[in-house]
Amino acid sequence: MGFFVAAESGTLAYPIRPGVQKAGRMNGNGHNKEEKIEQHTPTVVFLDNEQIDFLNKLNKEYFTKCGYHLSRNRILTELVNCLMKMNLDLSELDPDKEDLCHFIMRKAKDVQKTCL
Repeated sequence: MGFFVAAESGTLAYPIRPGVQKAGRMNGNGHNKEEKIEQHTPTVVFLDNEQIDFLNKLNKEYFTKCGYHLSRNRILTELVNCLMKMNLDLSELDPDKEDLCHFIMRKAKDVQKTCL
């Protein structure tokens, strides 16, 4: 079992079980402090050039505003997080009356109305 350094935090990490890792970090007293680091499952997404250009545009806007790059992966991850927070339920979708994109946009507007 190999050890590796987690790039974001510089902590020593080692696999514990699929989906979860523990990271060891020395605290001020020289004792090892453990914290959980979630592993991500690789997912392949096929996007057309227009979609890639849009994600690149978002990255450019974010970089201009904040000075940091925003990867395509991060943008897609945050979109999934938004859908999860909306508790999106596709059992309410009637594909004969509405496509998935319009259904999601309608649900997002409903959530926005209830949050205001």
